[in-house]
Amino acid sequence: MFIKKISVYLIIIYFSIIFISCNNPSKVDKTTMSKVYVKILVAQETFLPDYKLLEKEKSKIFGKYKITEKDYNYTLSEYGTSEEEWEEFFKYSLAYLDTLRKYNLKK
Repeated sequence: MFIKKISVYLIIIYFSIIFISCNNPSKVDKTTMSKVYVKILVAQETFLPDYKLLEKEKSKIFGKYKITEKDYNYTLSEYGTSEEEWEEFFKYSLAYLDTLRKYNLKK
């Protein structure tokens, strides 16, 4: 009987931890963040003013990079007012944008 109670408590604790960790956004690495940022900018230029298509495209982008919109927004807010964070982020973003440009020129 005692072992069953402990097992039930452990199961409850386990699922509680999983539930809490799934709801908290996590910080995205700069390389992935930069790619998502650039892809979203391109999508905005392509699909606006059609917000439905834009939201659909953003969902595809987040799915491709296996992050959520919460993770994306959380990471941007984590950069805060740190000039160094933003400089490094934009350095990665510009490099990725250049890669896309070169790829499109070859087509």
